[in-house]
Amino acid sequence: MNRMRTLLVGLITLVLAFGACQKDDVQPKSSPVLAVAVGENAVEYHVNVKEAREFAGKIRGALAKTPLPGVRDENFVVHPSHLKKDAEISEIVPVDHKGERVMYVVNYGDEDGYIIFAADKSIGWPLLSVAEKGHLSAQEVATLSPQTPFTGWFEGQKKRIYDHLQKGEEIPKRYQELWEVLGGRAEKGKEISLELVPPDAQGDANTMPRVRGSWEHRFLYQSQGIPASSVVYYCEWGQGDGYNDYAKLPGAYIGCPALAVGILCHTHKYPKDYEYSEMPLNGPSEPLARMLRDIADKIPNYSWGYEGSGASLTNIVIGLKKLGYDARLSDFDPDAAYEEVRQDKPILLYGSEENGAHIWIADGYRKELWKIGYRFLFSFWSIYPWEEYRDCMYMNWGWYGEGNAWVDLKSWTYFDENKMMITY
Repeated sequence: MNRMRTLLVGLITLVLAFGACQKDDVQPKSSPVLAVAVGENAVEYHVNVKEAREFAGKIRGALAKTPLPGVRDENFVVHPSHLKKDAEISEIVPVDHKGERVMYVVNYGDEDGYIIFAADKSIGWPLLSVAEKGHLSAQEVATLSPQTPFTGWFEGQKKRIYDHLQKGEEIPKRYQELWEVLGGRAEKGKEISLELVPPDAQGDANTMPRVRGSWEHRFLYQSQGIPASSVVYYCEWGQGDGYNDYAKLPGAYIGCPALAVGILCHTHKYPKDYEYSEMPLNGPSEPLARMLRDIADKIPNYSWGYEGSGASLTNIVIGLKKLGYDARLSDFDPDAAYEEVRQDKPILLYGSEENGAHIWIADGYRKELWKIGYRFLFSFWSIYPWEEYRDCMYMNWGWYGEGNAWVDLKSWTYFDENKMMITY
């Protein structure tokens, strides 16, 4: 009878936990729990807030200690990416889908960047996106604009992780241990050792492996990368609020095709017809608004609308050729994308989802090698280490800087089956 009473109390508590979560609560008292079995042997699939905080702290610490190729300025000088080491976690944003916890956005400092990662313990390495600047608050997450490609990616991740959770796959043993340690449930004194292996100081981006496949990861001994151009990295242009002052339909958004192509033109300062020196990266200007309208006019059959403006991929390629670029449309290929950015040429990426299609600009390439292991108190050595790899590009989504980050390419491949790129 006592055992039955304990089980009933546990079930009632679980029901109440589902009703206690509030959308804008930074640190909710509880979160939805997908579990197998009953009682003491139940397996929790969702990362809770305590575990999320510990994971985010470890990731930030590793990133702050490791200089990675960050930005290439207009004189082709490379500036390493250095994060503030003393930036503490300032806001944890739980992200739910259909009543289940699927992701976390964890912010550092006031504007010192954030990470996005999966809240599914069975999915493997959960890190999806690393923003080295900016802030993505709970309010911003709740009001993401449908006009931005970032929203399409973000919503796609929510659905992908939710679908994976429904499978109830077994959590790999090493990840069970990882989350147990981060949650404070492991044996006393056991700690997580998490290291982002720094690039070889004498390394050259041109010597990076050219094939992006799991087989060649076995020969990766340090993180490697190609920096993003400073224009793509720092540009925070948007589609309204002055950027659309010359829109053909007054008040309509300028559209992601004109904006993405505009960033490309500013990066190369080509064609020479535009006043690039009068185009700040963090705000609108009359020369910038005029350029964006001119680009739209060069794209045949450009569609103007108050909910969004755009064009077909074929017509965008035609517009680029009118601007002097030998543009080519193809299926997305990470190896080909790597070859383009290695030649200091950002690429245009395209993806579609149920709310529409989007195009944006990407540059830079990082191949990150993470080493994860355990150590005990007063021990200088990690034990049972394993490695994780992350191939990512810097995505500028074209919406006032929102979501701009180094995004895992595996996560982008779930944008939809229709993934294209434009090179030149």
